[in-house]
Amino acid sequence: MPFIPPEEVLSPREKVSNLRVIYSGDEGDLAIATMSYGGSAGEVGIRWNGDDNDELGYPKSRNQPVWFVVPKKGGLDEIVRWVGEELKAKRPIKPPSLTTDSALEFLTDRGYSVTLRK
Repeated sequence: MPFIPPEEVLSPREKVSNLRVIYSGDEGDLAIATMSYGGSAGEVGIRWNGDDNDELGYPKSRNQPVWFVVPKKGGLDEIVRWVGEELKAKRPIKPPSLTTDSALEFLTDRGYSVTLRK
């Protein structure tokens, strides 16, 4: 096998548990998973599968394949999780359309005051 399957990437062992791979492409491709990391459940991790030249993939630490835990800031982890689900379902990655009404709702829900001018 030219790369270590993402299901087997469990380092550091004292931090990674309950690993569930959402999506894994072929060699050299992306892998996305959810896991408990350092006792925090529902974390999202991302990594590149290895290939013939580098079976460990990326990232790696101390010659072990590891996951990059995606920050929750700004919902980035939810975006990566969504991308993984879309890739798994073989759907094209296309964000929802943004209309004036949806943009206004998004901004006002977050406390912004919006004035439209023509």
